[in-house]
Amino acid sequence: METVKKAEKEDIAKVAGLAALLWKNSSADELSKEFYDILEKGGAFFLKYEGGVPIGFAQCSLRHDYVEGTETSPVGYLEGIFVCDGYRRRGYANELLAACEAWAKKQGCTEFASDCEIGNVESLAFHNAMNFFEANKIVCFTKSFKRRFAKSRLCDKKTYAVKKFFTDFGASGFAAYFNKTGQKNLPIWNMGRFFEFQLNLKICIDKTTRFLMQ
Repeated sequence: METVKKAEKEDIAKVAGLAALLWKNSSADELSKEFYDILEKGGAFFLKYEGGVPIGFAQCSLRHDYVEGTETSPVGYLEGIFVCDGYRRRGYANELLAACEAWAKKQGCTEFASDCEIGNVESLAFHNAMNFFEANKIVCFTKSFKRRFAKSRLCDKKTYAVKKFFTDFGASGFAAYFNKTGQKNLPIWNMGRFFEFQLNLKICIDKTTRFLMQ
């Protein structure tokens, strides 16, 4: 059985080729550039060979910020691990993980951590089998500070007319006019097309008001 080898700069292309099979949204070229930077900054990669061919890799790093469930810093962290189909269930992932853990210990770490997505059953089973314990489950959120009602191609030519209407008649005047003429027959400014969809009166007024308040 061949041993696991710590990857050097000349091995990065091999690591990236395997990593592209794991992280399918990134190309091997993109990952190669990223991995060179990581290696320069002190991260580590390990390759598992079979018959002289790389068939698995692991990436690990030191995390100095807080890691869920840990009490020390830095913490050794498993960033990724992969073994090609056809070579699994032979203990190769265990060997790769052991190499990462040994590396982290040499860096002075007393704790080692990892993560996986909640729905990744295979990865969860691997971590449980490797004697990791579950520290926490989280759901991540984001929000954008960009204007939700930025001018669209439909809004661009009509904003002035709508603002003028609200200035002259207010929301109540708009509501009365809207009710009287109907969505499909607004001859002055063609408000039906402005909102693009067939909306009811309340939603239409609410969206228009929110747009003008930006």
